[in-house]
Amino acid sequence: MTVAKGPDGRQTASVRPGPGRDGIVFHTFEQDGHLTVLPSDASPLVSQGRLDRRRGADQPRQLPPGADTSRTSPDWDYATATATTWSFRSPPRDKPTELPLLQLDYAVPVDAHNTIARAGSYGVDVTGRAQDRAPAPHGSRVQVEISYDDGRTWRPANVHDRGHDTFRATVDRPRHQSGTSYVTLRVTARGSAGNSVQQTVSRAWAERR
Repeated sequence: MTVAKGPDGRQTASVRPGPGRDGIVFHTFEQDGHLTVLPSDASPLVSQGRLDRRRGADQPRQLPPGADTSRTSPDWDYATATATTWSFRSPPRDKPTELPLLQLDYAVPVDAHNTIARAGSYGVDVTGRAQDRAPAPHGSRVQVEISYDDGRTWRPANVHDRGHDTFRATVDRPRHQSGTSYVTLRVTARGSAGNSVQQTVSRAWAERR
């Protein structure tokens, strides 16, 4: 892209599309002395509020759903699908930098078969952290929900703050549980800076009685 200033003082931009971008139209906007070049395939994101065309506002942004994985092999019983959505604030940068995306780590007291066999309630530890080289989160809050019907209905778990961005959720097994039940986990974490993540793990582990 080449930027030039005309005789009237207005800025103009000349864009040469990269490989595979020949059909893209580039629109230019000038406001308060700042020139913005917006490719046509980004316009839907702007209209939906997912992208600030100015790229200069420190405003909340949400990554569109798509950080999903699934396993369809009949040999894979656990973590058959995951879905993760991030919302974050990102000020303008002069160079590439790591986004403040919250990450989640789990510690579940399962046996070698990814199963909890003991009766009664048990604790699941959830730790929030930043991705590598990004600033560590502070003042995180965590909500944990459990489903025994593959996400059709949810029940909240009691959560206790253990410090250092680690939380323990108490999972109460159903009273009349029999045989094998699969646990689907949904965790929502929010940091004091306004960044958040929600992650759902289908059939994360099993409970047996």
